[in-house]
Order: sequence, then structure tokens, then C-alpha cells
Amino acid sequence: MPGLTRDAWLGDRLNPWQARIPVYVQAGSFTLPLPVDPETFRDSAQHYTVYDQTVGGNPFNLFDPKIGARLSVGNLLRGASGQLFAGPGHDRQSGLPSTGTDVMGYGQDAIGPLTVAAYRYQGIRPTVAGLDSFSRTAYALTYDQWGSLSSETLLQTGNDSTCGPAGSGPCASSGGFTQVRYRFGRRFFALGRYEGTNDPTSGFTRDGVLLLGYGPSENSRFTIEDVIRHVPQTTHTMNAQFTIAY
Repeated sequence: MPGLTRDAWLGDRLNPWQARIPVYVQAGSFTLPLPVDPETFRDSAQHYTVYDQTVGGNPFNLFDPKIGARLSVGNLLRGASGQLFAGPGHDRQSGLPSTGTDVMGYGQDAIGPLTVAAYRYQGIRPTVAGLDSFSRTAYALTYDQWGSLSSETLLQTGNDSTCGPAGSGPCASSGGFTQVRYRFGRRFFALGRYEGTNDPTSGFTRDGVLLLGYGPSENSRFTIEDVIRHVPQTTHTMNAQFTIAY
């Protein structure tokens, strides 16, 4: 969208290119290290709700990019690897001042077509109820994202030291999704996703996505989908989009 820069960063390889374990540093504005990218490789127009989830007066979410520095050790395509992020405790366009330093640890092990991953994010935000010390912890399992069949499953839990009006105590939250994508030949593909979130301020929400896609060329695709929400009544939203990559 005009005016919103998602990725603008500088990076450097810290050890020789022939080294068996690569070490890489990155600084600037970038997407957080997550098992499933929240934006770049998402077929559906529907965001992953767990990445958009906020709790109480805390505006933090995992979808928006963050400004900071990241250290990466290991090959992200095979074997074990880890990443460490640190940056100012701030959420863009939230209107809240920066508070403390956010830190995030991410680790994964890619074993052939199977990847097991986990992350933990923690920080502090000022809210009307006082300072909220929070954390988000998740575990994920992904399978062969680039083959004819791929699947991604992620489960997340969260804890906030204060949640809701002033004087309220700590609260717990949770969320996640599971999806399967299948490609029928080179042009047609289908996707199904089920997801949900739960926290004391927003309650329990869930939705599903059924999508069919067609690629008329190597760099373009057309998708049509039905987003099925339960909030609490069942609603259907039809989305259609034509995308051109460059």
C-alpha cells in the first residue's frame, strides 16, 4: 500500500561464504521470523488471524514488520538454524511511546520436506491499565511448502501481565491455524484453512477459508475464495483477486 514500507533493511554475511554454518546480520524494517510468512506467500486475501491478534489495550501483533536488528545462524533451508531479534518496544501507528526493548527467539529444524519450528516474542507496552509485560510462544509444523502437497499448522499461546481496564489482573490468550494446499498440475490449485483465536477481551473467534486458484501464466494467478466466519452467526464472504508477480 502507498506509504507503508514493509521491508527496508541492510544485511551482511559475517563469516566466509565457504563456512559450513552461515552467520548473517540484518538491520532495518523487516517481517519477523515466523514459520509461515504472514504476507509474502499467502495465497488467500484473508490474513492469518493469529498474526493479527491483539490482546486488551496492547496493540502488538505479529503481522506488522518491526524495526530492529536480527542475527541468523544456520541454513534456513536445511538442518537446524536459529534467529534472534531485538528492537524498540513500539508498534507503528499505535500512538504509544517506545517502551523498553522487544526480543524474539526463533528456531527450526528442516528435515527434508518436514520443518519443525518454535518462537517466543516478549516485550512491554504502556496501556491505560498500566505497563503490560507480554509474551507470545508458538510451535509449528510445516510440510513441503513447494511441492504438489503442502501443509502448515501453528499453535500459539500468550500471556499479558495486565489485560482490560485499570486494576485488572493478568490474562492468557491463544490462537492458531492449520491449512492444506494441493496443486492439480501446473495451473490449478486448491487451499483449505481453519483458524481461531481466543482471549478474555475479544472472546473466541474462528473462521475457515476454501480457495480455488488458477495460474494463467508463470507470474500471475487468479483466485476465488469463500471466507466462513462464526461471530457467533455463520457468515460467508466471497473474495476474488488477480495477482501479477514481478
